[in-house]
Parts: sequence; C-alpha cells; structure tokens
Amino acid sequence: MVKRIVFAIVWCVVLYFGACVVIGAIAGGIASANLQPGQDAAAVGAHAGASVVGLYRPYIGLGALAIAVVGSYFEILPGTRRNPSSPG
Repeated sequence: MVKRIVFAIVWCVVLYFGACVVIGAIAGGIASANLQPGQDAAAVGAHAGASVVGLYRPYIGLGALAIAVVGSYFEILPGTRRNPSSPG
C-alpha cells in the first residue's frame, strides 16, 4: 500500500513537470513562429512559455494529481500494480 502511494506521488510530480514542459514548448513555438524582424526567438519563446504555464499552473497540478490518484487506484500506472502473491 505504501509503495502505491509513493508511486502515485512520483507520478504526480512527473506528470506535472512533463505537462509544464510540453505546454510551455507549444506556447513558445507558437510565439516564435510570429516573430518581427529584430526579435530574439529564444526570449520571445521563453516569455510566452512562462506566461502560459504560470497562468494554467493550478489546472496542470490538479490534472496531474487526478491522473496520478485514479491511475494508482485502478493500477493503470506502472509501479502501482499489486503482486498476486502479496496481500493489499
């Protein structure tokens, strides 16, 4: 049981940071595609990614938590499956 809880916490952290990276990269890519002459693509992309992730951070966290809890409860996520020989 403790192992499943620990893996649920690990999965929550992994899903949270993974989603932040993906969402920030998409926002940065979209912002960098619409550059004006003389603008720094890295600075524009970083600012856009940080803005979007900062705005949606609570929703990303709740989504990661929900996926981790449900995935751990139903033993969908790797590391959360019980061994048939061990109780609970």
